[in-house]
Formats: sequence, structure tokens, C-alpha cells
Amino acid sequence: MNHVLSDRDSRYGLLGKLSITTWVGILILTGTYFRIRSGESAPEVDWLIIAQVLTCLFGAFLGILLIRRYPYFGFGTKALLMYLIMAALSAVFSPYPKFVIGYWILLAGASLLTIGLVQQAKTQKTLNQIENVWLLTISLLLLKDTATALLFPEMQEIHHISGPFRLGMGITHANTMGFLAVLAFWISFKKEELKHPFFLWLLRLLFLFIIAFSWSRISMACFAFGGVIRLWFQQGIQRGNLNLWIAIPCFVVAAVVFAILALSFELPGATTAFNIFNRGQDIDSVVSLTGRTEIWSYAFRKVFDEPASLFFGHGYGISRLVLNEGYGGPDFYISHLHNSFIETLFSLGLLGIVAFLVLGIYSIKWLIRFHQLHQDFSAEFTLRAVSIVPMLLLNSFMESSMACKINPVMLLYFFYLVVLDRRQYLAK
Repeated sequence: MNHVLSDRDSRYGLLGKLSITTWVGILILTGTYFRIRSGESAPEVDWLIIAQVLTCLFGAFLGILLIRRYPYFGFGTKALLMYLIMAALSAVFSPYPKFVIGYWILLAGASLLTIGLVQQAKTQKTLNQIENVWLLTISLLLLKDTATALLFPEMQEIHHISGPFRLGMGITHANTMGFLAVLAFWISFKKEELKHPFFLWLLRLLFLFIIAFSWSRISMACFAFGGVIRLWFQQGIQRGNLNLWIAIPCFVVAAVVFAILALSFELPGATTAFNIFNRGQDIDSVVSLTGRTEIWSYAFRKVFDEPASLFFGHGYGISRLVLNEGYGGPDFYISHLHNSFIETLFSLGLLGIVAFLVLGIYSIKWLIRFHQLHQDFSAEFTLRAVSIVPMLLLNSFMESSMACKINPVMLLYFFYLVVLDRRQYLAK
């Protein structure tokens, strides 16, 4: 951790150490299981909330100091700051303004600190080390949450969660653990920094274990998607192999068609494999995306409650409080909207969703400008970014990780987003 700022000087060494330590603190406080608490009630101040708010306030202070010292405002940074403004404005017309302000402090503090850490980076090595800090921290958190889930399987029952055992349920969440494991798995491929390959392979085995036993379909889909994207760019573009450029997408399409035909003709093992992947749910659950479609339609109706909610939303971070007021759907609690785009529209309104879409479109630059970017950054770093960013966007269609309370997934997304602004300032 002390070596994250490779380009530090004696005057600002303390600032760099405090910044990266605070960033780790935010990752820990927002990315792992700490205590049993009912998600159905309005948040009450306790030690964890106080720690989160104070850490993010300190992070905002450090981030502003770094930004003032390295004031490079590229398009990604400006777009992220505009998104923060839209999130703040959502508190004006929200029925829960105090909660919105609290969640906004967490978002703003973590975002400003991430911007500052990236802007101070003058070398590729510094960016790699910030990325390593995220990987190491998340690996330890996943190890801790996995051990907790295995040692205390009754946590799922304590939280009144029915169905088969899934790693992470009743702790953080199976989908959250599964997706973090997917991201960590693909980030762990670091040929240019490979000092302890055996240690990395042990971590990858842990990540694969979590992906399998969290039983998260979207995480499995993202895992495969990220691998295909990485292979596609690594082989088809970086080495100029046009045959693989065409063959890999064709293979993916052929695999999908084969799976559909295998299910249609009830080939031996096909139905069993599908049931395992689908957690044994019936066709109605599949068609409704496990109840998501009903929630989405209800949320769209709530968006048009009044002009203020249409343009400014119901408030950042408090969708569950608004959605569960008079919801007449299935007998379960809506914790979030399971879609980052709809979550943003509901929480921040039309102005917020425009800012969110701008962030998403800008991040796609990793794909459409890969040839140019892998010359500005190292090839391995660019390959990691070009596989991670599409997975983040794909996951956004089924989960709200990118639009709810600040979490490690959002921090990683903001990191790769703002890094795009640094390419022209990196030392060659």
C-alpha cells in the first residue's frame, strides 16, 4: 500500500498514503457483511453508518486536495461530476431528503477520492498498483464472507430467505458475491506484474468456487462474456488475427443456437443442465426474470407520479423506501430495482439518467478505441479494462450495483472511467 504512489515526493507522501488507506476503508465499509439488520426498515444511525459517512467525508477532503494539485479535468471526470450534481439535486423533491443526503455523501466522497487517486497517477505502474489494491481488498473480503457463509449457513433462514442454499444469501447477497468474484477473477490476470503466480491461482480457485456456489445466473453470464471479450481482443485485434476476430463471435452464436436446440429436442442432460443453471425455477419465474418485470413496470408508473419525480427522481439511494409504499405485487420486499438504468431513472429522473447514460457511452471507449488505448496504456491493463467494462454494463441490466448505495463495483467502474482521461498524461 505504501508503494501505490510511485511518483510521490517527500512533501506529499503522507497525502498519498492517507488517500489510498481511506479508499481501502471505503471498500471495506461498503463491500462486506458486518451486522444483521432488516432491510425493510428505514436506515437508523448506528456505528457502521457513522463510520461510512465519516470515512467518505474524509475521502472527499483528500480527493479535493488531490484534484486541486492535479487539476486534469477530462470528459470522464466532468461527466462523473455532473452525475454527482444530478444525484444531489434528487434530494430537493425527495420524500426522504435526509437519507438522500446521507447516501450522496457516501457517493460523492468515494467518487472524488477515486478521481483524485487516478489524477495523481503519472505512470502505468501507479494505475496498476491502485488496481492491485482493489483486487487484494476484495479478495480478502470475499474470503471472509465465504467463510462466514459456510460456517453460519443458518444466516439464510435468519433473514427469511427461502429456496436452496446459495453462497452469500443473508450476508451480502449471492449475486453481489458472485459478481465481485467474476470481476476479481479477470482482474487477477497480470502477466507484467506476476511475482507470486501460485498465490494468484489460489485466489482464482476461490473466485471460481464463489461463482459456482453463489448460483448467480447473471454472474455466470458475465464471467463467460468477459472471457470471450478478452480472448476476442487479445487474439483477434492485438495480434491481428482476423480469423479469430470472426471465429469467436460465430462460436458464441453457435453455442447459443445449440443450447436452444438441445432444450427443444430434450437431448440427454440438456434439461438437467438448464434446471441447475436456472435454480429449478418454473417457466413463469424465467419469463418474469424472477419477478423483475413486475417490479420494473411498477417503477415506471411511479416515475410519472408528478413532474418533479419525472425530471429529478424520487431521491438517490432510497428506491426501496418509495417502492414498498403500497406495492401490490408478489409477497416479497423490493430491496432495489435489479436494473441500474431503471434504478437511475427512478431515483434521479430524466436528468439523472442522461448523465448516467453519458458515463456508460464514454466507458465504451475502451472497446471502440482499443487499438489506440493499448498503445497509451500497457497491453495487459487495456485487456483487463476492455473485459471488465462490458461486464459492468451487462450486469447493469439485471442488477442495481451501479446505481444504488456506493459499493466496490461502482468504485471499480469509476476507476476505469476516469483512467480514460489520464492516457495523455502518463509517462512513456
